Amino acid sequence: MTDPDLYFIRHGQTDWNAQGRFQGHSDIALNDRGRVQVDQIAARLRQHLEQENIEAVRLEIITSPLLRARQTAIRIARALDRADDMIVIEPALIELSFGRWEGMNTAEIKAVDNAHRRARKVDRWAIAPPGGESYAQGAVRIGAWLAARQGDAVIVTHSGIMRIVSHLAGALLAPEAAIAIIPHDRILNLCGHRARWL
Repeated sequence: MTDPDLYFIRHGQTDWNAQGRFQGHSDIALNDRGRVQVDQIAARLRQHLEQENIEAVRLEIITSPLLRARQTAIRIARALDRADDMIVIEPALIELSFGRWEGMNTAEIKAVDNAHRRARKVDRWAIAPPGGESYAQGAVRIGAWLAARQGDAVIVTHSGIMRIVSHLAGALLAPEAAIAIIPHDRILNLCGHRARWL
């Protein structure tokens, strides 16, 4: 059995992204810039598939249940001439929870919980925000989901999940993955243990 060819895409920008606020499980919509970003990344994906002679219809479109990801998946599906009702919502792809920090920016967290913030900076992979989820915890569910995954797919998710995927694919060590910048305008292509940015 061949490894599935997976295209991971981060949702487009939200107002909270622009303001530097931790989103986690908070259900925030795309903003105007985010919608433009998604249309650009959808065009890049379509161009790549055409260049590689990959039929878009072969790719399942799977998304995190959060609004910003679902809105992204819909725009990508339409760019690939796929119907909205073909999109699969996958709970395992939800962003890591930031617990009590959700809705706050770094300055606000420093003001109310600086001791925990500084402790987490020592090991971002293993230490969770208060009431939240660590990368190590998230890697358990993402690893299990990837191990069971069959078939090629476009996967719309979040920066935290894509950091975990980069680590599980062997592209980054855990400490590097936990602080990696995950852009809104690039595609992470994973096939087996080969990870590359498109």
